[in-house]
Amino acid sequence: MSASRMEGLHSFLNEEGRELVNIKFFPGTARGLTMDQIEEEAKGAIKRAFKAGLPDNPPVSGLEKASF
Repeated sequence: MSASRMEGLHSFLNEEGRELVNIKFFPGTARGLTMDQIEEEAKGAIKRAFKAGLPDNPPVSGLEKASF
């Protein structure tokens, strides 16, 4: 991804006082995707997540805690 594309996506992710902690994008098996398509899909997915409300429920394994 070009530097200007990265800056645009980074700016989008950090607007409205948000702080980017960790995010990754994978193109999957569709190797013909352009950077424009990846950027637009990433922005769309993030916008849908924000619109739906961000749950505060990190993943858990369901295993009992153990001390070593």
